[in-house]
Amino acid sequence: CMQATYLYQRQQWAASVLQQRFRAVMTKNTVMKEYIAIKTAAIRIQSAFRGMMVRKQIAEKHKSAKIIQRTYRAYKQPTVQ
Repeated sequence: CMQATYLYQRQQWAASVLQQRFRAVMTKNTVMKEYIAIKTAAIRIQSAFRGMMVRKQIAEKHKSAKIIQRTYRAYKQPTVQ
């Protein structure tokens, strides 16, 4: 009787440990999925922002080049006397 009680308690303890570990793994997986989703979203936002900044810089350089070309062509054009 004493040994049966001990065996039952040991099985209960083992089942409890298994359930605890299973819940821990499931929680870890859920947390990792959320972390990856947030990280992916942050990377997409950063990428979009960097792309926007590069396009803005390119537009500024084009504008500057147009001003330089316009000024040079006006200077180069022969004047009528």
